[in-house]
Amino acid sequence: MRRFWRLQCHGNKAYPTGKKTVCGNCGKVYRTIYDRKNRRVRDLSSGNRRVYLELEIRRVFCICCNKAKQEKLKFLADNPFYTKRFAFYVGKRCSTQAIKYAAAELHLDWKTVKELEKQYMREKLRRAGNPGGCIHDFLQKNNQ
Repeated sequence: MRRFWRLQCHGNKAYPTGKKTVCGNCGKVYRTIYDRKNRRVRDLSSGNRRVYLELEIRRVFCICCNKAKQEKLKFLADNPFYTKRFAFYVGKRCSTQAIKYAAAELHLDWKTVKELEKQYMREKLRRAGNPGGCIHDFLQKNNQ
């Protein structure tokens, strides 16, 4: 088993870094970090092998928020242990088969598959927009 190292923080000292880190809450950019940790994130499989990305996740002490906040990575799903494209793949699988079978095939808990499918459906609705209007628009037209 691999061991992940973690930088120990002594008090509220900031560690200088050459990279910019953005507060995940307000978007303010910092050149110093509060702490960092490694995380394994599941990505699409390659053949019959599961692929995991090993990432360094950084936190900053945001002056605006007055808290230590983790940076947001655009390619991560709402569940930070999976990529968006893996969540999209899981959602597509669930549209053709039951959650139980998709979970068994992907070696995931069914609750995790259900959450990833919900994220897929929300994104699908967001992309579709409001094609035919909604019941709220219909009721407003009839009340006038």
